[in-house]
Amino acid sequence: MAGEGRYLLGSTDNVLRDRSTGTINKAAEDGIELGPRTIQHDQSVEGTSYQRIKTTVGCCACTETNRDKIWFQIILFSFVLLFDVADMFSDWSLFCDVIKIKSGLVFGPPETGIIYALLCFSVLGTITFSVEIVNVWLEIFYHQPLIDPELVCMCTVWIEDVPQIIINIFIALCREYAISYYQVVKAVVIILGSLTRVLMALVRFVDRQNDDETEDKPSKTGFRHLFYRVFIMLGLFLLFFSSIAICFLTLFEHTPDGYIKFGTPKGLYHGKYERPSDCEKFLRSETTNSVIIQFSLIPEKIPELAFGDIHYNIQFQDQAGCHNVIPQPVSDISHRIEGGDYHPVIHYYKTYNISQTNHLVWESETNPRFYHQKTDLTDIISVWKTGFAFCESTGSLAPHEDSSIDVNCI
Repeated sequence: MAGEGRYLLGSTDNVLRDRSTGTINKAAEDGIELGPRTIQHDQSVEGTSYQRIKTTVGCCACTETNRDKIWFQIILFSFVLLFDVADMFSDWSLFCDVIKIKSGLVFGPPETGIIYALLCFSVLGTITFSVEIVNVWLEIFYHQPLIDPELVCMCTVWIEDVPQIIINIFIALCREYAISYYQVVKAVVIILGSLTRVLMALVRFVDRQNDDETEDKPSKTGFRHLFYRVFIMLGLFLLFFSSIAICFLTLFEHTPDGYIKFGTPKGLYHGKYERPSDCEKFLRSETTNSVIIQFSLIPEKIPELAFGDIHYNIQFQDQAGCHNVIPQPVSDISHRIEGGDYHPVIHYYKTYNISQTNHLVWESETNPRFYHQKTDLTDIISVWKTGFAFCESTGSLAPHEDSSIDVNCI
């Protein structure tokens, strides 16, 4: 009995000693170790350093507190839906603007491959949009997504968003300003959408913590999920900085002295030769044959016709009256002879010695001559260097014929 009594007394002492030192032991444990992630939630440690550090690691105390509240779920889903709809809308609006682009003075439509690529990835974007919205709906409101949300996010970023933004960069590099206003809209939407995806990642992180603590679901810490997260973050970084690049390429321009400034060109210098006094009239006593050309300047219209265009109509006048003429917009004047017939050639050239008073080149005060193609004229193909990439012009080689323009041929 004595031995047993001593044993009981010792047990009582141990209990008392544990109670008296419990706070110290717990503080020591809090200071040196957070414990495994599968610890059950204990009300006794609420408010301790362990709980505060755990909440900080969770990155968003508000997310953990309000995760299952209906108002938080509605707001979160609305953000995802809003940016996904805006992203899909900007994709299709950009494609519609691109296919409407006409060939003008400097710019023409992009290459056919770019147009088909935009169409292809717009269709893929619509498919990924539908899958992602349904999956996010089930994930937010029911916690039971059909497909791994991180896999869906990674596929959306790399299959739809990244190719679209790369195509937009290629287009913007060869343009003085945005080929479509939706280029800028797309860039802004991607920047804001990336922030929304980060918010969704925080929600999933909190969900994983809750799943681990209740031990009712396997922890998503394997190589596969690490692969998903790494590629998602790489894609988001690429999208973010690419969108900033698009904003820079479309909202800034080169100045003639080589500087870069904010602003967009609104057109060319219109009306430079619109007064009769700017053009020389040659009066002759007799005219046997005449070629009469009427030009019309078409103002620019964004995005279909950047920098505008020039249309013309032409007629040939002889003793029998006025006749229609079929001009040949060839790339070389020497090609104007076909089958022994001379065809009028209309083509864009640049010259450095243009005269305001004469249509000829005056080598001296008494020795005028015509312009020579090789020495006095620079073909329009080599004149324009567009965008920050200094691309060749995609515009037309000559004005566009327009039979609706009235020609003063009597």
